[in-house]
Amino acid sequence: MSYIALYRKWRPKTFEDVVGQEHITTTLKNQILFNRIAHAYLFSGTRGTGKTSTAKIFARAVNCPHHIQGDPCHQCEVCKEIESSGVMDIIEIDAASNRGVDEIRDLRERVKYPPSLGRYKVYIIDEVHMLTQEAFNALLKTLEEPPKHVIFILATTEPHKLPATILSRCQRFDFKRVTLKDMVGRMEYICREMDISIEEKALELIAKNAEGAMRDALSILDQCLSLVEENQTITYENITDTLGLASESWVYDIAGSILKQDIRNTLSLLHEMMDNGKDILQMVKQLREHFRNLLMVKTLSQAENILEMTAEQIESLKNQGEEIIEERLFRFIDHLNQVENKMKTTSQPVIILEMELINLCKQPKGESLESLLERISILEKKIQDGMVTQASPSPRVTPTPTPPPPSRPKVQPTPSPTRTSVPPQGEEQETLQRNDSLTKENIQEKWGDILREVRKRKVSVEALLKEGQLAQYDKGKLLLGFKEGFGFHQTALSRKDNLGLLQQVISQVMNSAIKVECVMMDQITFSGQEEVDIVDKTIEIFGEDVVEIVEEK
Repeated sequence: MSYIALYRKWRPKTFEDVVGQEHITTTLKNQILFNRIAHAYLFSGTRGTGKTSTAKIFARAVNCPHHIQGDPCHQCEVCKEIESSGVMDIIEIDAASNRGVDEIRDLRERVKYPPSLGRYKVYIIDEVHMLTQEAFNALLKTLEEPPKHVIFILATTEPHKLPATILSRCQRFDFKRVTLKDMVGRMEYICREMDISIEEKALELIAKNAEGAMRDALSILDQCLSLVEENQTITYENITDTLGLASESWVYDIAGSILKQDIRNTLSLLHEMMDNGKDILQMVKQLREHFRNLLMVKTLSQAENILEMTAEQIESLKNQGEEIIEERLFRFIDHLNQVENKMKTTSQPVIILEMELINLCKQPKGESLESLLERISILEKKIQDGMVTQASPSPRVTPTPTPPPPSRPKVQPTPSPTRTSVPPQGEEQETLQRNDSLTKENIQEKWGDILREVRKRKVSVEALLKEGQLAQYDKGKLLLGFKEGFGFHQTALSRKDNLGLLQQVISQVMNSAIKVECVMMDQITFSGQEEVDIVDKTIEIFGEDVVEIVEEK
């Protein structure tokens, strides 16, 4: 049998195996236990945090007839068939390669068929943000009202690229970056199970370089297993060799040399690591992280909570950064960010790095000339604007009496028309007078202009507003109605900021003070002509023979 990579071999099979996402796994288990399963989910988060693994576990659990506290039992026929990929009730779709409208239309046709073995057909659409706009439109209706036997799980690393209409139809779960502590604990468990000996310091280094992704951590660990012989301990040095990293002592040495402005020693330390085959781009990242750690230690009283370091490491950082001003560390980090980008696009990265290290050594120990000039410029502007004035004694002047203004005939004030103010949005708005001749039909005629203006201000509000309809307008009050199933839209638009924006835009477009209220259609009581209009419209659509009018008693 071929070798199976660690991240595949140790892929989570139960919710308990998913590392660092307890806030999500607990919710999903409770939904299964209390039969509150939704029809659409959105799993978002950075790579390697367990989105697809959680989706697969959930898909097995909702179909397992003998689930154990929300987890699949792995013993029943359904679980075994799903794990062996012998059942078509769990369908995984890669949206990166199936992003067109034709693929989504084909999916819409297939969802009609019931599951072959379990209770649900589960569609897992990975990297869903890669779908085209036409594909999203085709998916929208199915996602809103899918058959009872279908569950959609959308997974993405970029949720901001999804349309608001898609987001509003899903239960969203945000996967966090896995903490260093959780990653080290999981790798320790795997190493014990596989009888692998490894230093704890080595595991911490792997976790730091995985950048919050459990899958990346296991890939690095897998790579390091090939460096040592069987029954041999994996050391910290093995990890640095695998990743092309410089040692921790070297980072302290070159940082200290830069702070002392010793150019010769700094370049000597650089070439020493290069001769040992270390990756110079990794050196830049390590050095930048070291200066960032120095800044955290100088800025925060309890930096160990953020840096996840031992007390000895924190003390070493404090000793090295004792006489460094924070402004100097800001400059170092900014320069190293820029040089990393340059090195990625140049054919001579070594020269770029050498020039930058010389530049860092020559940086002034106090405030930079640029920062001083900037502060002077800000002060000059304040003086020009009159915000800063020079205090000087002024001579006392005896005021001359001012003659009284000529008397004017008294004029009886005329009553002004009633004005209604519209809630401002961002800035003060001119008070508008209510137009009593305005009707709902007038607003309906300009509804397209209103939607376009709302879109300019806030796209998400426009997306929510499209699902509503003009229900009533009377004496300056407009009711926007939402059908059953669109309660989310009604609630979101009723928020103070969104409602204020709507009132402002509608009032400006119609040139009349209008108060807006968002309600569900079943909460509206129609009266008078509106009831007649509804009856006439119903008869027009369905025919007089079909419609029966019943008077309420």
